[in-house]
Amino acid sequence: MLNFTPLADRVLVRPLDGDPLPAGLVLPDNAKDRKTRGEVVSVGEGIRLTDGGHASMEVRVGDVVLYGIFNGSDLRLDGESYVLLETSDIHAVLQPE
Repeated sequence: MLNFTPLADRVLVRPLDGDPLPAGLVLPDNAKDRKTRGEVVSVGEGIRLTDGGHASMEVRVGDVVLYGIFNGSDLRLDGESYVLLETSDIHAVLQPE
C-alpha cells in the first residue's frame, strides 16, 4: 500500500465484507449497500494539545471498528478501497468473541 499517514485524529480504514455484524446489531435495508465495519490500517498522531503534545488515539492499527454509514471520505489507494474517518465518526471497536 502507498505510504499514507492520516493527520491529527483521522483514521484510515479498510472496509470489511463477509461476516455479519455481531448479534443484536441490525442495519436498515437502505444502509446495507455501504460498509459500516472495517479494519484500521493507519492512524494519525491525535489532536494537538495546547502544550504541543498530542492526545492519544483510541484506536490502533489492526482494530476492527464500527463507523457511521455516511461518515468519512471514500478513497482508492493502489486499487483498494478505503475510508478516511475522524475518530468521532467511529462508534465502537469490535472485540473477537
